[in-house]
Amino acid sequence: MEVELDVDELPPIRTCAKGHRSTFSVAAADGSGAAICLTCLSTLLSDPSSLSHHVSYALSQLSVALLHNRQLLFCTCRPHLLVPPLVRALAATGDRADDRLARQAADVITDLCNAAADDHSYVVGEFVGRIADLLTSGCLLRQLYTLHCFGVLLSSHQNANPAAHIGDKFSLFSNLLDGLQLPSEEIRGEIFFVLYKMSLLQATPWDLIYDDSVADSSATGERLLHLSLEALLKSQSNDVRMNCVAFLLVLTKRGVFENFFVHDQNNIDVRETNDSVQSNETSLPTPLISLFADAIKGSLLSSNTEVQVGTLDLIFHFLSSDMSCFGQIQALLNENIADYVFEVLRLSGNNDILIVPCIQVLSLLANAVEIFKERLAIGFPTLLFVLHYVAEIPFHPVQSHVLKLIWTCILNSPGIMSISQAEEIAVTLTEIFRRHSTGELGMSPEAFTLACSTFVEILKSSSSFDIQKLSSPIKEASRNAISSCTKSHEYSDLLLYSLYLLKEALLYSREEYTNPNSHKTDIENSIIETCETYLLPWLQRVSFDGQHEEALLGVLEIFHIILLKGSDIKARKFADMLASSSWFSLSFGCLGLFPSDHMKSRVYLMLSSVIDKVLGTDFGQAIRDAYMYLPSDPLELIYLLGQKSLQDINLVSCQHAALIILYVSSLYGERLADENQMLASIEQYILINSNSFSCGITDSMMLTQLVNLYGFVRGAPYGYAIPYSPEAEKAVFHLIAEKEWDLLVMRIHPIALKWLFQQEEIMKPMSQQVLNFCKFYFSNKTQSCVYLDGIQLLDIQMIAGLVVSGDSYISSVLVSLLRQQIEEGREDDCICVLNVTAEVLSIFPNVSDQFCLCSIADAFRSLHHSVHSSEIFVSCSLLVFNVLYSASYRTLSQDDDWLAVTVEFLEYLNPKLASQSCSQEDNVILGIFCLILHHSTNKVLQEAAKAITLSSPLVSLMDSVVQTACSKGPALVEHDEETALGESLVFVLLLSFFSLESLHVIFEENMDWQDFLEFSNEVHSLSVLGIACHDLCRLIHFGSSLIKLIASQCLVELLARISDQRIHQNYDLKCSFRYLESIMSVTEGFLFYEDINVARNCSICFGTILCWEKLGLQEKKAIKETKWCRLVMEELAIALTAPGLASRSFTNQQKSAAHLAVSLLKLDQVPGWIKTLFNNSFISGIIKNISARNVTAEVVKLFRELMAKKYLSQEQVAALHHLFQICKKQVYKDSTNMQHVEENSGKVVTAHDDIGKICSMLIHIMLHKNLDCNDLQIEHKKLLDEIEIFFQESSRQ
Repeated sequence: MEVELDVDELPPIRTCAKGHRSTFSVAAADGSGAAICLTCLSTLLSDPSSLSHHVSYALSQLSVALLHNRQLLFCTCRPHLLVPPLVRALAATGDRADDRLARQAADVITDLCNAAADDHSYVVGEFVGRIADLLTSGCLLRQLYTLHCFGVLLSSHQNANPAAHIGDKFSLFSNLLDGLQLPSEEIRGEIFFVLYKMSLLQATPWDLIYDDSVADSSATGERLLHLSLEALLKSQSNDVRMNCVAFLLVLTKRGVFENFFVHDQNNIDVRETNDSVQSNETSLPTPLISLFADAIKGSLLSSNTEVQVGTLDLIFHFLSSDMSCFGQIQALLNENIADYVFEVLRLSGNNDILIVPCIQVLSLLANAVEIFKERLAIGFPTLLFVLHYVAEIPFHPVQSHVLKLIWTCILNSPGIMSISQAEEIAVTLTEIFRRHSTGELGMSPEAFTLACSTFVEILKSSSSFDIQKLSSPIKEASRNAISSCTKSHEYSDLLLYSLYLLKEALLYSREEYTNPNSHKTDIENSIIETCETYLLPWLQRVSFDGQHEEALLGVLEIFHIILLKGSDIKARKFADMLASSSWFSLSFGCLGLFPSDHMKSRVYLMLSSVIDKVLGTDFGQAIRDAYMYLPSDPLELIYLLGQKSLQDINLVSCQHAALIILYVSSLYGERLADENQMLASIEQYILINSNSFSCGITDSMMLTQLVNLYGFVRGAPYGYAIPYSPEAEKAVFHLIAEKEWDLLVMRIHPIALKWLFQQEEIMKPMSQQVLNFCKFYFSNKTQSCVYLDGIQLLDIQMIAGLVVSGDSYISSVLVSLLRQQIEEGREDDCICVLNVTAEVLSIFPNVSDQFCLCSIADAFRSLHHSVHSSEIFVSCSLLVFNVLYSASYRTLSQDDDWLAVTVEFLEYLNPKLASQSCSQEDNVILGIFCLILHHSTNKVLQEAAKAITLSSPLVSLMDSVVQTACSKGPALVEHDEETALGESLVFVLLLSFFSLESLHVIFEENMDWQDFLEFSNEVHSLSVLGIACHDLCRLIHFGSSLIKLIASQCLVELLARISDQRIHQNYDLKCSFRYLESIMSVTEGFLFYEDINVARNCSICFGTILCWEKLGLQEKKAIKETKWCRLVMEELAIALTAPGLASRSFTNQQKSAAHLAVSLLKLDQVPGWIKTLFNNSFISGIIKNISARNVTAEVVKLFRELMAKKYLSQEQVAALHHLFQICKKQVYKDSTNMQHVEENSGKVVTAHDDIGKICSMLIHIMLHKNLDCNDLQIEHKKLLDEIEIFFQESSRQ
């Protein structure tokens, strides 16, 4: 806001002593009313004889007045009246050599101009003009402060265009140039500042327009340049250097010195050509470029950072301008300027102000490659420190320049890197790639390409050979470089460089590859993983639109290198991965986009390598022989098959290549064309060449390819709906039957294999192929597959898959092969077929049904009847056991064949049974008998079961083993299943159990089960397989845990049969009470045995006898009053009401007691203490304590009996209803979340000495009638059944 002063309102000012008017006076700042007469002040300042202290005092008073009454001064007087005297005073101070007075005068002028700058700018112009005239007219030796004041005015008032007030610019400029030769550095510094400001204000001779000054300006400019550089060279002052460099920088940017340096360079060239002539003459002046180099050295090493930065900017703009040429760069390098710049860079301390210009200058000097490379090698360690710094800053302005310098140094100076430096650069570049890939660090495209190139040079250098520490950086750098370029669906131009890096890393990993365990193996693995993870998915999704062929070729080249130079196993896996990723379709897609010869050769050669790896060496040779003639379109490729090729060798090669391509693509489920076209072309090829296959198909390999390919097309899901040529099919069948071909020489698709085994017309030749497989498999038992050169061709899994599918003739083929080898007496081949059949069974046990439907029992009968080899017998026995174990009874319909097999086994055993000991082979046969007896319960194999149960030698063996075991008494516990007696006893007991099950079915009512009870002191011998009750009790009492389990299970089965017979036929008991009491004593002693199954069995036996109704009253009374039963029930009561019920294992321990409780509750006359024990409060306590998770079938059954005896109230029944409903929901939920029932896979015996497994399998059948359910499922089913019965009976209450 401007303040306008009314002069009439100003305080009155007295006139001075000289009588000058008051309008030329200004009030003093001390408030005393005194005034400064400007007329008198002017006279004082203009008089050279005025005393210095008077002048100083007057200037100080004027300065104070300006400070306090600036507006008053400009309102009451004419300030321009002060200009001449102040300028004269400033000039006079130079003559007086009074620095203090000169500084004071300059300050007053500066203050006055600052005060007048806004509204009275003319004052500034007058000062500039008069001072310029002053500087033009005389020597500048004593005009230091005049120069300083002039420079300040030019600098501070640029908006007022002070240069316009300079009269004679040429003269001023010339005088200033003359002043540069003065010895005073301060004077030169001020002159350079004035020149710098004049150049900014375009007040130099080069800014004048008229033509007369052109010649003068040229001479002046050359003189100025020399004088400036000489001054810069001699100066030790940072201020002088700063002003000089700033002045030169402005003129360099404007190209003022361009002609001078060019002319100077021409003179240098002339001098070099005339060296011989000039050798005896006087030395010539120093070249301008050399003077320039010498002049800037001191500034580069200045302690002032601004001077260093300015000097570097000067060098940069000098080298960037048109005046720069190779010779000048060479001259600067010869003058060691690069060394000075590297030194500045070394001492920069990660200061961007210095780093940026240093790197920019070095990048320009690098244009002189040959000369600069020596200097660059010296500064290489410094660049590494700078690289580490710029690598951490996103988009650093000189990041790419630093990388280029390092890359240039490594490229042009082989061996420059030490091992540690190679590691350092690699780690730094790896971090750059990592942060760029994650988006953490921005990076220019140029920096990315240079980083890739630099890393490649590291890999190529001798310093990096076999450095283990480089392994991790190489893996990470190559992966992140590729990752950052393949994230987008769009193409990135940077991909070529990342591919270049990946390729060189791959070659590095394969170079000098001798140690498979070296660190280079990890690099190869990482590169292959990168290709699988990034490159292949990118290749599948990116859209090329007919562009960027080079990038696509780069990807294919890397893939091809892996296939050609990678280790065999990795290359094979990589090829399989490619083929499994629709590589054939992708390859032809590339040919469709880029149908160039280069792309065509790359695609087909790579396909040949893929085929070599997935099929075997040389399988791709057909493609390599014909790739130049192969079409780019897969439809045209298929069309070639329909052409007659007898007279055209190239066409024959193309057809072979087409066949192998179609064949391998079919292996991986690819369709290169419509199925109709595929089948039609293949059929046409077959029909055209059917009469001349000797020429068209040169070997069995080609025939195998054709057969497999035809089988794939016909067997594919769409193949059944496509019309086919019967003639072509007949021709194929003829080839299969008549020509030599081998199913095992190359891989085959399961679809093709299945179709071949579905054709009944070719089962004879296919049987021979299966036999060949069996032979190979038997000779390589450690392998599950057929391999050729490490390639999997046909495996047992494929054969097993065909068998289990049930819709081919493979099962019949195996069975008929087995029978055929037996009939023809080829025992070795028989063993091979047996092994394969057994292996198929071990993979899919349920294929037993398929074999049984194919009359495998007849093959077994023939085998046992005709073969006397112990190896075959053992193998056959195991196979019979496994078939019977896994087969469903519905498929066991060939009773006569199984009877014959059984008789053969019995005849085999009879001579050995007299020794009363069984070998492992014998135990396998006993296991087979157990399975036959088990199946007979479903009314199959009954004749075979009768032969077993009525076998006198078996009855004698069982009786002998049992009596021997019982005679051991307490020592029997030491004879577990690991001993000979224990093993025999286990199998005898199992045979007894399954015999008891079978006898009930095959003899029905003809059995008197009480024959197993001792009814007199006479020795009683059984006529069928079985063990008497008292012997079973002895075995339960003295035997090991396993013997206790099987014996107790036998006792349960036997007592159940006796109970059923007494119920249905009203038989009286034929044994004494003491006999029953002894049984009860043994069983009640194991009610709390650690094995839950044993405890449950003993509880069931005890309860069964307890419920027999033919006991006398005296005995019933004894039972009611037994203290042991009451103790067991009291323990059960405590357990059911205790908090420990939350434990599932504790609940299981009470199942046997629950069984006993149910038996007691079922008595006609329930003991009185039962009602006392299970009173209302006790039952309420049980219901309150129990939870849905703790409910078992035994607990539900107990509550059901309590309800039947009216022990439960309505409220308790309702509470149980609610509890059981929750329990049902929980069971259903658990069943839903439960994993699928364990398949029977693994439930086969693979060795005859694996008796423990045979035993466990038989025990599993003994304990679980339904093999399709596991223990938990069975328990759930029992629980749900009991709950349902409880609900039904409660509804009737």
